[in-house]
Amino acid sequence: MAVSRIQELSRVNGSMATTARWKFVVHSAMVRDRPDRGVSSRSAGTSVVTGGEGSATRFREAHMGRRPMTSDLETIMMTTTAETMAGHDHSTAYNILLVLHILAIIVAFAPLWLAPILLRLTAGGDKAAAEGLDTSILRFSLPGLVLAGFFGFGMIGMSDDAIAFSDPWVSAAMVLWIILIAVLAVVARPAIKEFRDGDAGARGRVMMATGVGHLILVVMLYLMIFKPGS
Repeated sequence: MAVSRIQELSRVNGSMATTARWKFVVHSAMVRDRPDRGVSSRSAGTSVVTGGEGSATRFREAHMGRRPMTSDLETIMMTTTAETMAGHDHSTAYNILLVLHILAIIVAFAPLWLAPILLRLTAGGDKAAAEGLDTSILRFSLPGLVLAGFFGFGMIGMSDDAIAFSDPWVSAAMVLWIILIAVLAVVARPAIKEFRDGDAGARGRVMMATGVGHLILVVMLYLMIFKPGS
């Protein structure tokens, strides 16, 4: 029954370490169930281990009895349960970071897709649209973009080396992330303020900055889905 329980835990957990422990337990049970070789009885209660086939383990078993497997099985079951719980907690934290990462990306890039519409409205003299452009990009896109990057770094740190900063697709995504932050902070931010204050010439710079954001989003989606070079 104990071996069956270990086997069931191995199937549920699915880890190589648990499978290896279960194989060790089964092998130990098979070895201990085989009749001893190299041990002969001379009289009641006295056994002698032959020199050719004897060993320290068999000598100890012959004189002290076999050590029960109950303690070994209990130890392995407790270790397996602890690993399963730790893996579950780790997976939950990783998934929480993944959800936050996706939400931050939506907050960061959604205003960039609204920017062309707001620019058309401002061309017709809609001042409210100009204020909306300022709010959406400066107050949502930039903070969302920064948070998306930090949540992504946290996911890499919790991936158990499945994802590394040295992976080509991760390095490329980090470079694009830095470029987009620089474009929004250095180009889009002053251009939007100038456009809001009535400088029609700043409209082209705003369009350029949002266009770069659209292109970077497409490239980053490709990197995260296909993971080239991994």
